[in-house]
Amino acid sequence: MRRIAANYIFPVSGKPIRNGILEVEDDGTVRKLYDFGGEMRELAHTEFLNGVLVPGFINMHTHLELAHLSQITPPGMGLPHFIKFIISQRDTQATQTELHTADNYMYRNGIVAACDISNTTSTIEVKQQSKIHYHTFTEVSGLMPEVAQKRLSQTLTILNAFRDAGLSASVAPHAPYSISEELWNSLLPVLKSGKITTIHNQESDEENRMFMQGHSKLTETFGKMGIMDNHWQKKGQRSLPHILPWLSGTHLLLVHNTYTQTTDLQTLINSKLPTGLVLCPTSNKQIENRLPAIDAFRRMSFPIMLGTDSNASGQSLSLLPEMVLLQEEKNVQFAELLEWATANAAKFMGWSQLGSFEAGKKPGINLIKSFDFESMKLKPHSSIKRIL
Repeated sequence: MRRIAANYIFPVSGKPIRNGILEVEDDGTVRKLYDFGGEMRELAHTEFLNGVLVPGFINMHTHLELAHLSQITPPGMGLPHFIKFIISQRDTQATQTELHTADNYMYRNGIVAACDISNTTSTIEVKQQSKIHYHTFTEVSGLMPEVAQKRLSQTLTILNAFRDAGLSASVAPHAPYSISEELWNSLLPVLKSGKITTIHNQESDEENRMFMQGHSKLTETFGKMGIMDNHWQKKGQRSLPHILPWLSGTHLLLVHNTYTQTTDLQTLINSKLPTGLVLCPTSNKQIENRLPAIDAFRRMSFPIMLGTDSNASGQSLSLLPEMVLLQEEKNVQFAELLEWATANAAKFMGWSQLGSFEAGKKPGINLIKSFDFESMKLKPHSSIKRIL
């Protein structure tokens, strides 16, 4: 058994506890939280730490298989430019050493679980050996109608490889702008199985122009790259409302949402589709130099979660810089950010042992150091240390 005290404990399931003590089993299972009303008390064998104790973080969107890439420069060139860069790296692959290094980096930075995008089976070994709990989304894309069945078959082969390895996995369409209607129709039986799926959503306004007008910088880029033909026609509506009929029956994670508007959110509400919104703010700033309309997401009561995206776009595979950016640019309070990084994700994914300090749970324990106790905010140089 261990007893760990800190300046503040944020259980997430309740109010912050000043000078509290967290009592856990040796394996990290929570036994009890001691709240002495802010007074400093001493129990036998208590470890005293300077900082804030919080549950383990959950990274809801990352691309582990891109661990070998560096952040694209210059920033702010837009999504079409970023897509060209990623596709140009298609023939390169992270080594197992690079994958293990990235996984270990996340673990050391307090991440206990992650939703990871995979287009290959390269991450199976590291996930089998990892101390992080992964759910893998095997990603599918294809704009040419004639490749729909082949792409689906390839994705299902990858999906089965993860499941045969004893790993949690489900299929995910890449983005509205990268899926033909033929591929959507082929995906229907897979997506209607009630599994959680995810999709990169409205990361660029060029996506909405593509659907509304039939052409945009995205279609120009895809045409030049030879991955789109003249089958694409304008849909006369924004991308999210157009694709929702194919996603009915799923539990849906929409990632990025940089250009998602209130009308899109209302369509989601009307659909009654269980939906969570994942934010990757450092990636949004790097690619589009813009952040999502977070206030609208809150007003309409969507569960918000956090992701890091990949090494190619995000600042790092740590959630702490994502939280600092949202605090500074969107004035989101630390307690709310913490809920997005823990409990919201655990609830949406059904990871009942994670997300909060409650008796019987085993959520992991992180210490945030260099914290502003007067304003109850993160500092630009705040750091995180995994305790258990």
